Amino acid sequence: MAGAGSLHDDDPLDRCALLDRLGGDAQLLSELIEIHLSQTPVLLTAAQRALREKNGKELARVAHTIKGSAGNFLAHMAVEIAQRLEAYAEQGDFSHAHETMSDLQRELERLERALHVSQGVKVP
Repeated sequence: MAGAGSLHDDDPLDRCALLDRLGGDAQLLSELIEIHLSQTPVLLTAAQRALREKNGKELARVAHTIKGSAGNFLAHMAVEIAQRLEAYAEQGDFSHAHETMSDLQRELERLERALHVSQGVKVP
């Protein structure tokens, strides 16, 4: 579910709200996007490793970091899924964590596409 002001119901990014939140600083937004795009693959790899190793503490830590990063972009669905993953990891519920990890990867891919589009990069 996208926030109010999104162009499409399935758009995970509300650029206008983001720019408003950043005081209209498009350069800062661009820098935040670049940081997010470079760190997300590393975080996902760490989360997958922690899940494989059934390391709930590490998985919760990484999910929390992903939640914060997605929150910077007001990506509410990604935040919600990362929060769920964090909770499952803390509970040691790796079966649900595995399912939730798949959901999180899909949502982060949607966010990545939206961020690329926001930067003017064509995506397939």
